[in-house]
Amino acid sequence: MPAPMYNVLFPVETINRELDFRLFLAAMFVNSNRRIYIGNMQRINRMIRNMYGGLYVGKHIFYRHPNVLRYYKCLKEKGFAYVYLQEEGAIFPGGEAQWRAELDRQAATDFVWLQPSDWLCHWGDFQNEYYRQRWPMLAARMRATGHPRFDIYKPRFREYYAYEAQQLRDRYGCFLLINTNQSRGNNSRGIAGAFHPMLGYLSSDTAKHMRTVRLWAKSMNIIAGIVALVHRLHIEFPELPIVLRPHPSESIDFYRQAFRNIDNVHVVYEGPVGPWIIAAEALLHDGCTTAIEAHFADKPVISFRATDDPEFDQVVPNEIGARCRSEDDVLLAVDSMVRGRSVGLNASSTVWGRRLLANFSHDAFGPLLETMEEALSTVGPPRQCDGHLIVQAREAYARLRELPREWAAPLSRRKQARIANHQKFYGFKQDVIEHKLNTIQRLLNKPIRYWLLSDQLIVIEAAQ
Repeated sequence: MPAPMYNVLFPVETINRELDFRLFLAAMFVNSNRRIYIGNMQRINRMIRNMYGGLYVGKHIFYRHPNVLRYYKCLKEKGFAYVYLQEEGAIFPGGEAQWRAELDRQAATDFVWLQPSDWLCHWGDFQNEYYRQRWPMLAARMRATGHPRFDIYKPRFREYYAYEAQQLRDRYGCFLLINTNQSRGNNSRGIAGAFHPMLGYLSSDTAKHMRTVRLWAKSMNIIAGIVALVHRLHIEFPELPIVLRPHPSESIDFYRQAFRNIDNVHVVYEGPVGPWIIAAEALLHDGCTTAIEAHFADKPVISFRATDDPEFDQVVPNEIGARCRSEDDVLLAVDSMVRGRSVGLNASSTVWGRRLLANFSHDAFGPLLETMEEALSTVGPPRQCDGHLIVQAREAYARLRELPREWAAPLSRRKQARIANHQKFYGFKQDVIEHKLNTIQRLLNKPIRYWLLSDQLIVIEAAQ
């Protein structure tokens, strides 16, 4: 009979943003009495009812559903500890007042359900201190860990993206990467996604209503500026490959139409952003978090901001690298890049950057792993004794239950929502997962065992 094991659950909403750091975290955390599951957040949540004792790490337990607590209640009944890890917890528009309002908005959807027995991991001291004052009943178990996804860009783990980065260089040559982050104006769910109550569009609240409208207007202005800039770059540097990579919540079709029939502009959304940053000659952006990732990767950054808008400007990303206030400024910076001169290498974190994102001061993997160990120590001894055949049978049954829903999907009226969800979670691939985990084992010098049970679920155990 198999020995009892803890169940450690890592839900994933957006593969390109969350998978890599979760694979690292799993390989670091796994041992002989822990079995780690990484999978689609809905699949992970539905698995809880068949499990006894363990740890859940992520924000995704509060799935947007009329009964928002159904999975959380089950988690507690089944003897799990819960570590709430924020996925979008540091880079906010505006100043301190707006940041606090954004934190309140996030907290209103999740924190109201949390209990003092849960752990909360924030991106920085600013959030941690504010939440301690705002939610004192949860303060004892709040931690300013930072987010581990940024650690992968630092020298210790940067090799992780080397193979894919070389493939991109072979494919595009020396290219300029442009990352966009404008889901307010170019939402993958269409205009209904931009004007949605979840984003503050409430007709009953005039202030929130108008703020949402102004955010949309700001986003549309940025989109127009980026489109005009890229066309001018095409004209001034016709031989320079330009790769435009939209945010996972943006519509890729908009940019493909905006730049159709332009040979040196490639609109691509493939895989995690890490290899693209490593492979590029420089990153150009306007208010995108990937500027911070490029900073940790020692990659040149061009921050393009044509107008000031203190209420909505992304302060931290826009203060990294070469700061360009016009198209002409960008052209000069790109010309320097093309000529092999230094551009945007004086990236430095501001005081606010260090307050909002702990990764500027220390790595996040260590504090997060310590929090996970602390949480798991409170659930008692491991109780689950499922063998591999049982785990595989449950996954096969789950897939069978999903087939009717998949067959009926083309008939659904929620076409845009389905496309948007698939863009975020398009399924795991055997060769990709195998390469990633083999690289992680080499970098950590720690062997593990793993199985891809389906395109929705990965299982990781300690090597025997």
